[in-house]
Amino acid sequence: TRSGDVDPGLHRFLADNLGWSLAKIDDVLTRDSGLLGLSGLSNDMRTLVEAAETGNEHAQLAIDVFCYRLAKSLAAMSCALPTLDGLIFTGGIGENAAIIRQKTV
Repeated sequence: TRSGDVDPGLHRFLADNLGWSLAKIDDVLTRDSGLLGLSGLSNDMRTLVEAAETGNEHAQLAIDVFCYRLAKSLAAMSCALPTLDGLIFTGGIGENAAIIRQKTV
């Protein structure tokens, strides 16, 4: 459950101000961030969708941020193409989470 894009100065800030080692910073940014960090619940989209459907606001926030960042990346990449004929969603989230596809396009 990776963090995604972070400021390049973050590592230095965490080391200098919190005294974190590079191993600790790596662990936090690769294991405790992303969907898990936003939701405080899970890094599994299936769990987050179920929780959001029952009103879990943190799970909904993680889903919303995920879809926003995905849509933003798709829009940026599409600018480099002469035309965009369609999108293909693959992998576990892409093929199994219709709500993610709907919120992204």
